[in-house]
Amino acid sequence: MSTTIKDYAGVDSPSLAPPTMAIPERVHFDGGEFGLLLPAADVVTLLSSQTLIAPAETASPLAAQTCGYLEFDQQRYPVFCLNKALQLQSRLETHHRVLVLLRHQQQFFALACSSLNKLDTREYPVYPVPRSMSSRKQPFNSFALIDDAALGLSSAADLLELLQVRGVQIRAQNSRGALQGAG
Repeated sequence: MSTTIKDYAGVDSPSLAPPTMAIPERVHFDGGEFGLLLPAADVVTLLSSQTLIAPAETASPLAAQTCGYLEFDQQRYPVFCLNKALQLQSRLETHHRVLVLLRHQQQFFALACSSLNKLDTREYPVYPVPRSMSSRKQPFNSFALIDDAALGLSSAADLLELLQVRGVQIRAQNSRGALQGAG
């Protein structure tokens, strides 16, 4: 038995049927003009955007690509801001109130957002991004529809890859710090 969903014309549309159901616990990253679903396990901590350290106060060559830094557990980590087109911005937007420290393996970085919320459910329809709309400058290849919003399924690994495509290099965490400028 195949599942179908009625399209706007009221006609059964197998193409709108959920091809898979997402199971891992995810959080809703609200970037203001875009939304992502991230694995909860990728999130290290959340901090207020008021704790942001301005890039001018640092001596790192990475400063030109960040909107600042945050300090956590006696380490300093870069904070990045993304616009609707997922391009780097050099300053926080007024709606960015939260800094989300993410981890992929031994690489740590933070993104600014409006909010980060735990989802009430682990079951929601997941769809592939149409090939004509996909890009390597996009940190997801599938999306979920939740509360009438399309949210890209992403991860710290995917976001790190996006930052690398944009010219950012983040060194693996070690005792000397986590920051390295773009080469």
